Amino acid sequence: MRQTSVTLFLLRLNAKEFAMFEGFYTVMFRTPTGIGGGTATLREGRISGGDSTHLYLGNYTVLEEAFSASIAVTTHLHLPHAISVFGKGNLTLDAQGKSRGADMLVGTAVSPKAPDVTMHFIMKRISA
Repeated sequence: MRQTSVTLFLLRLNAKEFAMFEGFYTVMFRTPTGIGGGTATLREGRISGGDSTHLYLGNYTVLEEAFSASIAVTTHLHLPHAISVFGKGNLTLDAQGKSRGADMLVGTAVSPKAPDVTMHFIMKRISA
């Protein structure tokens, strides 16, 4: 019985932490090779979003005011001269960050496919 109540408490706590981050965001990002932007929705531990050439899908976890995420970035529209800020095509990002106020997340992301490139990002919530 005790295990069940602890599990339910942790599920409620995690749901409350997710709620703090949930919403529709604009995303601005930069690396030494370029800058970009897009949109993303965070809902119940899932991330979905994109920009004019890439789709972002992944999962995130929350611990207090910090988060970590694993995001698959895939090209959905191949345009001449459209290169990702990592200089590579399809890749997976490992992101970490924290909240800055009620409606802003800031952090960094790296990809095993481009280990020498660090992306810095700012996410601004525009709708809950």
